[in-house]
Amino acid sequence: MRIWLLGTEGRLAKMARHLNKFGHDVFFSGPGCPGTERHASRIKFDLKELDFQKMRQLASDHAIDLAVPGSEDLLDQGIVNEFEGVCRVFGPTREAVKLETDKRFSYEIMTNVKIPQAFTRWYENFHIAYGDLKSHFDNFDLPLVIKPQGPTAGKGVIVAHDLATGKKALKDMLVDHKYKEASRMIGLADYLTGSECTVFVLSDGHEDSIRFFAAARDCKAAWPAKDGKPAGPNTGGMWGLSSIPEWDEFLYEEVMGYARNVIRLMRRMRHPFRGCLYISLKLVPMEDLPRLVTPTVVEFNGRFGDPEAQATFERLESDLAPILWACTESGKLNSVEIKMSDRVGGCLVIAAPGYPESSQKGGKITGTEEAEALGVEVEHCGTKLNDANELVVDGGRVLNLNASDANVEALRDKLNRAAACIHFEGGQHWRNDFGDPSVAS
Repeated sequence: MRIWLLGTEGRLAKMARHLNKFGHDVFFSGPGCPGTERHASRIKFDLKELDFQKMRQLASDHAIDLAVPGSEDLLDQGIVNEFEGVCRVFGPTREAVKLETDKRFSYEIMTNVKIPQAFTRWYENFHIAYGDLKSHFDNFDLPLVIKPQGPTAGKGVIVAHDLATGKKALKDMLVDHKYKEASRMIGLADYLTGSECTVFVLSDGHEDSIRFFAAARDCKAAWPAKDGKPAGPNTGGMWGLSSIPEWDEFLYEEVMGYARNVIRLMRRMRHPFRGCLYISLKLVPMEDLPRLVTPTVVEFNGRFGDPEAQATFERLESDLAPILWACTESGKLNSVEIKMSDRVGGCLVIAAPGYPESSQKGGKITGTEEAEALGVEVEHCGTKLNDANELVVDGGRVLNLNASDANVEALRDKLNRAAACIHFEGGQHWRNDFGDPSVAS
């Protein structure tokens, strides 16, 4: 199969390696990331242009069978709709991806089918939102979650532990429009306690044929809580783990029921959801029976999550291509093979100094070969070659270290030893608490 990966982020770099291993012709487009060229051929195109006419021509010229977009922007702009008749695209249509790109829409969908979620109030006016925020902190010693209605590449959510933090977030979003149209409306949501969990469910648009893919976990805070200061700030993810020890038959039945209800409603709305439904959960302890949990939905995405996808692909023993293909048409997904290893998969992100606020670019990178000698795959997601043909930093989340092992402890040791081999000129940052559920968020 001829497959075009639209982007250079970590999940697509790992996907390129996997697809290449199974003998597929893999292509990619996107900036930098010379490491990806070990597994895929570059199709030169600036994805920021969003020129669908040119993209359709490129797909035709290269006889592409299947395109896989990495960003929510491409899905939100309707690449699935625009590529109809040219090639298959793994992912939801412009209308269906609103489950990810419109947080109020997804909130209302979940309310409609009675899925447990955090109670959320929605605002367009700063003064009204601030009044309710102040009232909350005047009466309760509990955080509030502030989230833009629209897409922010996983970086827009703020957990406000005090009034000052909350007020700044409201001003950034509703007054200064930090995220432009995405923050014209914001939600104030109750803060959920409990461990975090991500579930990937594959769909061909019909609720009777959905398939469980994996349960995983990631850590989004750039650094841990320390000396009374909260963890943070939020990132796109600093490590990803697949699978998780809490996952059992009860959680499987509950969460698959959530997915089935959502897919059914979207189909009945004539916007069938095809692709990967990413379900972010909090496993909230029950008040009377704290040893039991209620899986409560935080959000939906319309794509594989990063870095949980890399951790999951590390365990995938089946060929991914027919799985992706089966999601693009009804009636095929039930019969495709999805086989996972019993080993634990992991992805550790090595970030640039200053990430996520203002990443320092240009620093020379060394030590990747030494890291790979320890049995770790090094994938590039924020690198380029400078004029001297040296590998340098060109993004925030720069490298992914992917590996698997028999258990979390052994995998943590392997990833940390590999990370210690790598050096960025000017410094680098990673979290050394891989797999710890107490820091996942």
